[in-house]
Amino acid sequence: MEGFLRQSTAGQVRTIGPFIDDTDFKSVENGLTIANTDIKLKKNGATAVNKNAGGGTSDVNGMYQVTWDATDSNTVGELEFSVLVAGALVVWGTYTVLEEAVYDALFDAGAEGPAVPSDVPTAAENADAVWDEDLTTHTIADSTGQALADIDEKGDHAAVLVYYSVANGTPGGTGSFNDPISDETNAIARLAALETQNLIIQDGAFTVPVAQVLDNISVASNGLDSAVNMNGQSVSGARFEGVNLSGEQGGTNEITVVTCVLNGVTNFNGTASTSVLNGTVTIGSRGVGYFINCASLDGGTPATINYQNSNNATTGIVGWQGALIMAGLGSNDPLTNININGTLEFNATNTSNTTPVVVTGSGSIIDNSGVGFTFDDDQFLKVTAGFGEVSVEAWDGVEAAVKVGATTNLPQTNAEAIRDSTDAADRLRDFAIEGYDSVSNQVNGVKLVDVTTTNTDMRGTDGAATPAQVNAEVVDTLNVDTYPEPVAVPAATASIVDKLGWLQLIHRNKGLQTATVQTIRNDGDTADVGTANVSLVPGTSFQRDEWT
Repeated sequence: MEGFLRQSTAGQVRTIGPFIDDTDFKSVENGLTIANTDIKLKKNGATAVNKNAGGGTSDVNGMYQVTWDATDSNTVGELEFSVLVAGALVVWGTYTVLEEAVYDALFDAGAEGPAVPSDVPTAAENADAVWDEDLTTHTIADSTGQALADIDEKGDHAAVLVYYSVANGTPGGTGSFNDPISDETNAIARLAALETQNLIIQDGAFTVPVAQVLDNISVASNGLDSAVNMNGQSVSGARFEGVNLSGEQGGTNEITVVTCVLNGVTNFNGTASTSVLNGTVTIGSRGVGYFINCASLDGGTPATINYQNSNNATTGIVGWQGALIMAGLGSNDPLTNININGTLEFNATNTSNTTPVVVTGSGSIIDNSGVGFTFDDDQFLKVTAGFGEVSVEAWDGVEAAVKVGATTNLPQTNAEAIRDSTDAADRLRDFAIEGYDSVSNQVNGVKLVDVTTTNTDMRGTDGAATPAQVNAEVVDTLNVDTYPEPVAVPAATASIVDKLGWLQLIHRNKGLQTATVQTIRNDGDTADVGTANVSLVPGTSFQRDEWT
């Protein structure tokens, strides 16, 4: 809250701000022109109107002085204001307008403040009345003593939690663990009566009623079968944990989502972590859209995040697992970095960004983006389901050293193309024609083998392996033989078996990530195989160091 105003009083000067540059998000903006029509007011929840007269005057460090007049302050209660001018982020706040007598009693020179009754009980009397009595005697419903008795009996925080249940509650329930409420409006009223912001959904669906405000509330559940529909109502500053979240998000401030399912949420403004997305999540124009260690509900079915080219979005995607479709990226550059292990698609709604989106991680990228959209995948490890065909005749743009014969369909060697050296060709011919004596089994007097051992797996009846036999052994090696997974991070010069095993391990096994370290576990989830330091600069970059 920004402070207090006196009802229907002119000339009340207050300072608002700071106004921050909407390009670098850190520089203060001085010298802005702020008219009265740039300042929108909501008087105790009424429809927004322009400030009556007079705008803002630059003061210092991005702060501006505003003079509130009698018309601006004519309604007792909350006076919400928001200011949006070109070149700066939106600034908003709330004043409390007090009746003249109340304001004067608090703030006039020599004000004595609220009157204190003369018959206030002493500390000893309070202790005797409440704290020194047996909890079992506190039976009055909704009393503090009864709440303390509930805590003593259940060992939980019944006094500060309101429980909601469709299956086991009643509309008139007390909201305790054993007497939950089944009606949304009554549950919200119970939160207000107990002056708490903690709602526990035991089961069923909770839809925020129209015109209800759940700002700064904390909503948790006993399982993802509990659902919350925000229904376009204000949930500014709310925290949702372990629920199936849907509907349009209302309010101006960010929400926090932890271990939830986001089902087609629209106007999202906040941070989601260790959660899964189902369908399309749309970021609001004012929104913050951070997704940390999230995934698609079905790893093979993509989730979609649509940024709608949001003007003021501050965003980042880190540690995404599974399939993801990006939409609505463009000239406002709401997103600059994506870290993903899975399949990433840029669809046709991504157009004309000014800064390429940097993609890190591993998997595959499908580029169906629109005109002018660019991304940088230099730090992205592309992994496909199989090995692509190699067109050896296209190596270095010349006729290759190896190609397939037209009639034999077997590899042939063009020796003159080996290192672009005809000398290599001459040496190869000399070896083939003169260097090897098949009768003596010698090369220029050097005996290659003393004893010949027949390999029945690789040799045909004529003593030479046929192409089909060679192919069968190779297929057997790839499809039948098994290899243990690596127990440590392979070296840069490791064998192809260890390198392939590592790729399979990091995409199959359980992974853990904190704010600073990413860990990959072994198949039995009994030990760490490797760790890597990670760091995030919000809105700028994500870095994962080398695995060790």
